[in-house]
Amino acid sequence: MARYVVGRIYTRCFVQREMAISPEIAVEPLPATRHKGSIFDGKDLLERAGHPITRKVVEQSLANAAAAGAAVCIRFRNIEAADAPTAMKNTEAHGDVIAGALSVLSVNPAVPLVTFCSRSDGSDGAIHWEFPNDPIISHGTNIPGYLDVVPALVAKALVDPKVALLLSLYRASQREPDADKKMLFQLILLEEASDVETGTLAARLTSFFVKHGVLGDFDAIAAQAGLELPAGKTLVDALVKLRNSAAHNGEITEQTLRDGSAEWLIPLIANKDGLHRLVGEAIRYTLAVLAGHSRDLKALAIELRPGEQFEVRFDDP
Repeated sequence: MARYVVGRIYTRCFVQREMAISPEIAVEPLPATRHKGSIFDGKDLLERAGHPITRKVVEQSLANAAAAGAAVCIRFRNIEAADAPTAMKNTEAHGDVIAGALSVLSVNPAVPLVTFCSRSDGSDGAIHWEFPNDPIISHGTNIPGYLDVVPALVAKALVDPKVALLLSLYRASQREPDADKKMLFQLILLEEASDVETGTLAARLTSFFVKHGVLGDFDAIAAQAGLELPAGKTLVDALVKLRNSAAHNGEITEQTLRDGSAEWLIPLIANKDGLHRLVGEAIRYTLAVLAGHSRDLKALAIELRPGEQFEVRFDDP
């Protein structure tokens, strides 16, 4: 074991001066980034989109952003760990809690950018960039009609403010880097989607899915996520218990599930990737259904030759 200094740098967060969180943890203001990276990324993408800009415009943009992109470093001065990666990992939750408190102070989201680490003597250095690993979805997954769902969702959202709100909430959930917190946000989104129904959350979700004729479709989604529900339990039961565990306790663990009389879900949380996928796919499918794209109502038509088509349906294999 060794002692490490770990620094977690967050952008879009402003503090006037250094502040002590504890004797060994401090928040230090850093110079503004001026969004230099974003401006040069934008220049490159503008050129690729067929709208190049001049060096003068780039320089003017940098000047306009001279005070933008405030940043801070949360420095942990005494972390005991076996190695640098472990030391950085061990400060992740604590750093995000501090960032959450800073967001209240600065009225900014405090976005993680990079973490650095070294021993107290300066050796064994390491860094970890906090870039999100964006998924590349190049096939239909559980979205019936796949690409066709986009104009359908747009058309629906333009005339239905509730659907527009749900799309905005889903997009916001995708910005959350922590998979468990993202799942909580999406479970809340599912609750919001069903609030036109009455009764308990389980009753509202069941009524909502039955009304749209898609209740049985979620069994297939669970199977595709590699999760098998116990006999007598449905995906609605699972979603409600997961939501309650996360909302009431701030996390989903074996103990919080026991506290919520959901011991039957404990084997499922061992497959966290499958659980995250299950909730995410349930939300995506629900949004597609709101735009009229259910498995029964929408198949994907693929044109082979002019006038010749066959259908790819999204039924169980």
